[in-house]
Amino acid sequence: MKPDDPELEKRRQEMIDRVQKMDALILSILKTHLLAEKCMEDYILASGLKKRWLSKRFSDKMKKCKTLAKGEDKDPLWGVLEAANDLRNTVAHTLEIATIKAKMAVLKDKYFACLSQKQVDGLKDQPDDYIAMSACSTCAGFIATLESRTHEATAG
Repeated sequence: MKPDDPELEKRRQEMIDRVQKMDALILSILKTHLLAEKCMEDYILASGLKKRWLSKRFSDKMKKCKTLAKGEDKDPLWGVLEAANDLRNTVAHTLEIATIKAKMAVLKDKYFACLSQKQVDGLKDQPDDYIAMSACSTCAGFIATLESRTHEATAG
C-alpha cells in the first residue's frame, strides 16, 4: 500500500477522529468522577468520620454516603453515580468502543430518568463527554448538598 493511498488517508483520519472523541470522554469522566469522589469524602468527614477511616474504594465511599444520607438513600442519583463509576472503570481499563458505548448508554438512561423533560431536551443532543460531565457534576452537587445539610444540622 502506498502512503498516499486515498483509502489509507480516509482510515487514518477516522482513527484520529475516534481518538479525539475518546480523549474527550475519558478526560471528562475521569475529572468529574474525581470531583464526585472528593465530594463524597467531604460529606463523610463532615458527618464525623475520621479521615483514616476513609476507604480507598469509590464503591465503599458511596455505600457509606448512602448510609449517612437518611431519607435520600433511595434517590435515583445514586444509580447515576454507580453508572458513572462503571463507565469510569471501563474507560480506565479498555478501549473497546462497544463496551464503552454500552456503559455510556446506561449512564445516559439513568441520568435522563432523573431529569425533567426540559433538562433532557437540553442535553439529549450533546456529545457523550458533555453528558458524562453533566451527570457526574449533578451527582457531585447532590452529595455537596447532603454535606451542606449536615453542616447546617450541626450548626443549628
